Amino acid sequence: GERPRSDQRERRILTGDELERLLAAADDRSHPVFAFAAGTGCRLGEVLGLKWRAIDLDAGTASITHQVDRRGSYVELKTKRSRRTIELPTDLVAMMRAHKIGAPAEHTRPDAYVFATRNGTAYQHRNISGRALSRAVKQAGLDHDPEHLPTMHSFRHGFASAWIAS
Repeated sequence: GERPRSDQRERRILTGDELERLLAAADDRSHPVFAFAAGTGCRLGEVLGLKWRAIDLDAGTASITHQVDRRGSYVELKTKRSRRTIELPTDLVAMMRAHKIGAPAEHTRPDAYVFATRNGTAYQHRNISGRALSRAVKQAGLDHDPEHLPTMHSFRHGFASAWIAS
């Protein structure tokens, strides 16, 4: 049931201007999630499952080994090939440093989620990809075409497109 459907909608790839507007419109709690997804091309579950032990700010890397599934469970990635260490862009490292400094001490322990709710648990998929993203899309004025609204996967596709273009 998880195989791609052949009748999928056309993918929405954000322009640089649209991405900037969307990130600027995001609230303080979802902005780092969106920025990390856009800057790395990670899937939503991978972003939500990221723990501080997997981030090396000095080296500017993140090890992607686990994810938070749709039920909210912290699980290993589906395949060994999905496990990877990625290089973080300089501006994303700076944002991550600021995110860590601004978080409560108990939310920066090695086993704590990088992007956590106020009580330290992982965000739910629907809260980020549904509620938070919908609010940001509307605030950024990107809701003019209901058939092609930006999704969390738009960040991944935008990252891949930029990487290929470079």
